[in-house]
Amino acid sequence: GDEGSLLPVIYGYDETLGTLKHRLYPNYAIAKRVLRECQSLIDIKPQRIVDFGIGCGSASAAALNVFRESIDWVHGIDPSQPMRECSRRLLEGVLEKDGHHRVPQITFSTGFSTETSSSTLTSSQGSFDLALFAYTATDLPDITST
Repeated sequence: GDEGSLLPVIYGYDETLGTLKHRLYPNYAIAKRVLRECQSLIDIKPQRIVDFGIGCGSASAAALNVFRESIDWVHGIDPSQPMRECSRRLLEGVLEKDGHHRVPQITFSTGFSTETSSSTLTSSQGSFDLALFAYTATDLPDITST
């Protein structure tokens, strides 16, 4: 197939608002439950989190809640500017509401690359203790149809 047809799904402001209305709370609750279960099975204290397809930030918000005292950095990757804006506001709100003693760095990019770019996260920026990939697969292109 033509690789040019494998473009990321870009959410506009209307789609972002729809996601907030219909998916934020259920996705947050599920992510929080899964992360708590993982924490009970393996005693993890992630310091650096990367969230592939951060969307509105529900999984990262759940991680901030579950691992609040250990997180130093949350990096969200999403091609959609409205989603990155939404998740930034949500995560900042979570930090303010919960009164985190440690305020982690929150950064965003449009992708991941081995080449340096202002809009992508590079492998030279280090490693992560926890990678989140929640509900992102539903927005990936179907490569079998190309």
